[in-house]
Amino acid sequence: MKAGQTKLICTTLTVLAMALELRSARALEAQTLFNFELSPGVVTGSLVQAPDGNFYGTTAQGGPRGSGTVFRVTPAGVFTTLVSDQANPAAGLVVGNDGLLYGMTSAGGALGGFGTVFKMTTTGALTT
Repeated sequence: MKAGQTKLICTTLTVLAMALELRSARALEAQTLFNFELSPGVVTGSLVQAPDGNFYGTTAQGGPRGSGTVFRVTPAGVFTTLVSDQANPAAGLVVGNDGLLYGMTSAGGALGGFGTVFKMTTTGALTT
């Protein structure tokens, strides 16, 4: 291989690498999916993405009685409260191997209300 060919190949690879870096940098730009103009409550846990592609989270307060909620935000930015008056689900949710969402509350439950563990479907069917 001649020196000129080697230089051309190296230059081409460098340009391709730079183009890929620029392309991946654009893919990491933040995009607002939903703006909480009216608060559903204090969002303290992180969002989790379920197998259906939507994002799920919890609020420590919120809902009609101010106890807490579980909500969904679609990638298109549609917000839905799935469960209202869940007893302070302040921790975030996790997705189980079965595709269900699991969480904990800091209140509610029997014997003095020290909290519960719950699971729910992505449509909001809740089991404590």
